[in-house]
Amino acid sequence: MPLTVRVAGAPLRTLLSDWSKQSGVSLSADASIRDQRAFARLTNRPLRDAMRLLAAAFGYEWRVVEDESDAPPRYVLQASPQIVQ
Repeated sequence: MPLTVRVAGAPLRTLLSDWSKQSGVSLSADASIRDQRAFARLTNRPLRDAMRLLAAAFGYEWRVVEDESDAPPRYVLQASPQIVQ
């Protein structure tokens, strides 16, 4: 599903909540980075491209969280191990 986003200085938690609503995919940010401010302007971009661009802009990475149930996976944006060190 393509995303259209225009935000200036929104916390990652807010941005990812909006993306989740638009796409139907569960997206969130790790507690250590969820208040990081983001600027984004995307028009009709595929979700995977938007996710890749966001992670690259901050040097972060996505972690896939799969539950034991049949629920779809969740994606959590987190600081890369190289950044944490």
